[in-house]
Amino acid sequence: MYGLRQAPRAWNVRLDKSLKKLKFRRCASEQAVYIRGEGKNAIILGVYVDDLVVTGADPAGINEFKKQITSEFEMSDLGLLSYYLGIEVSQYKDFTTVKQTCYAKKILDQFGMGQCNATKFPMDPGARLHIDKGGQPVDATQYKKVIGSLRYLLHTRPDLAYSVGIASRFMEKPTVLHMNAVK
Repeated sequence: MYGLRQAPRAWNVRLDKSLKKLKFRRCASEQAVYIRGEGKNAIILGVYVDDLVVTGADPAGINEFKKQITSEFEMSDLGLLSYYLGIEVSQYKDFTTVKQTCYAKKILDQFGMGQCNATKFPMDPGARLHIDKGGQPVDATQYKKVIGSLRYLLHTRPDLAYSVGIASRFMEKPTVLHMNAVK
């Protein structure tokens, strides 16, 4: 079925049917998340194309699910999650951290800022961005690429959300003023 236009939908329908048979229910607000059980016995399953991320407080319940799902599909267990969709995950006994260090460095290199100086504040606190009608325009496509890259970085850097949100307002006609603020 790989390569056919209907393959992704067919796979999703089959996986959905199998998970519901295993008593999982689809999350109402996020269609790619399934839940089985309550409280400490809950198992949460995230689906991205043909990858599954399984989490829960009960290791025995997770192992039982793995046996159930491998009896239905050919799968491999890659162990603890360490890297997923550009997000680096470190799991410890009492906590888990997520970061996008490699992705952030890639963004800096991609936009010619690999050797930039670090700053404590994502945006100059006194900066007031406005529509710069008389300013020198910059390539809007490039500006949108920078903003889009930064928006993905917000998954692990919510401290940047305000600054990126302000810069996003000027994607239609960005100028040097706006690009400097983004940098």
